Amino acid sequence: MNTSYEDSYLYRLRHSAAHLMAQALTELVPGIKLAIGPPIENGFYYDVDSPVALKEDDLPKIEERMKELAALNQAIVRKVASNKAEAEEIILKECTLGQGEDVAEYKLQLLEAIPEGEEVSFFDQQASHNGVVRRFIDLCRGPHVGNTSEIRHFKLMSIAGAYWRGDVNNKMLTRLYGTAFESHEELELYLHNLEEAKKRDHRVLGRELGLFLFSP
Repeated sequence: MNTSYEDSYLYRLRHSAAHLMAQALTELVPGIKLAIGPPIENGFYYDVDSPVALKEDDLPKIEERMKELAALNQAIVRKVASNKAEAEEIILKECTLGQGEDVAEYKLQLLEAIPEGEEVSFFDQQASHNGVVRRFIDLCRGPHVGNTSEIRHFKLMSIAGAYWRGDVNNKMLTRLYGTAFESHEELELYLHNLEEAKKRDHRVLGRELGLFLFSP
């Protein structure tokens, strides 16, 4: 029986990679506000409201921090709030690492949109390293893999702008895109195919604009 993408291990892996990227960002950029970070067809993204401008030159540094965090073998544990009041407390005290309501702006809006009586879940990942607890907890339905050590083959791809909730009347957020695969070979093949597609597009565009001269 064929497994749909949403039910696949790859989907969970990419979802967890988005959380790992968000954890790296919260460590590297104090005061950053997290919005949403789902898996998508070819990878994942996370929308953030950053106090400093994030550029594509920053992606290697974020990627390195992700690798460091993945290697801590953080168990990814699902937690369920008993009600919305408890969920709000978790957001304000745990998701923001005590930085307060301002940092929780988008998570509180997401919580408010959840219908009363519907389950509110979080995914918590943490580990102690050199006496320091490294932790990330996010409001999320899931699903996820069981441990950050499973997130090994990934690459951050690009940065773009995206309106909060896709509404042009809302604030423009920063969207960081990445991809992840179950094996190094799959990741390398994907990146190779992307590069080849770019070359083909360049050749086609060059012909259309008359930029290239070919010998008969």
